[in-house]
Amino acid sequence: MITVAQVAQASDIELLCITYDIFLENVQQAQETADDKYIKKAREVLLILIENLDLSVPISQDLFDLYIYVQKLLISKKELPAVHRIISKIKEGYQTLIEQGIHVEEKMLTNTQNVYAGMTYGRSNLDEIVLEDNNRGFRI
Repeated sequence: MITVAQVAQASDIELLCITYDIFLENVQQAQETADDKYIKKAREVLLILIENLDLSVPISQDLFDLYIYVQKLLISKKELPAVHRIISKIKEGYQTLIEQGIHVEEKMLTNTQNVYAGMTYGRSNLDEIVLEDNNRGFRI
């Protein structure tokens, strides 16, 4: 589960990894339930990944080709394990960049509120608690 705090405090590469996590979660759900709504959601996330490519960077063209290939694989439910494997490998590469501290910017969102969040367990659910500042990042 992705939390508000993760998104608010994420760098550019971390946001990309979160997007991959959302994609992989939908593919996993599609494999387990055989429900087409998860494939549709995965396609929507893939479209976001495609739209946000900077095609002036040489590696972006390779990623574009991979995303198109993955989009074609999503048509067949029997190819979902291959889809999961491909995107997992791409995500692993970005995770390695994060671990090595290569080209990791501080936060993508500047002048934002500090978010303090935590998880609590209820009887039958997991809740996210977010403590917010009334200022919400605006400077007075």
